[in-house]
Amino acid sequence: MYTRIALGKSSNMDVVAGESSGTSGQLLILYPLLFGLQGSQLIIAMRALLATWPAVVSPEGWLDMEASESDLWGRRGLFAGGLLFLVMAMGNVQATVKTIREKRRYAKQQELHNLSRHEAEDSNHLKNK
Repeated sequence: MYTRIALGKSSNMDVVAGESSGTSGQLLILYPLLFGLQGSQLIIAMRALLATWPAVVSPEGWLDMEASESDLWGRRGLFAGGLLFLVMAMGNVQATVKTIREKRRYAKQQELHNLSRHEAEDSNHLKNK
């Protein structure tokens, strides 16, 4: 399929919507699983942010020395990790929704193209008879 793209005989969406995209039965399992895992990624990020936000707003350790028993740097690092995880979760959901929309739009275009081609073939058949 990738060779056909290089030769200009297929588009990128042909590869995405090809055999590896699965049938509708497989998508009934894939979509809930995919969105469920992305939701759990979002929940983990929010829990990390909510648990560690006091360390970020605490003035201790930013400009002065922190107490030796304090774990502010570790908590602030976890906050940064949670923030990155949140950004990744939102990007994953956005990319998944965008891909689903593009696949559906491409499938509709292909369906209309095939329908118009079949109608043209049928009208040519009737003219030849």
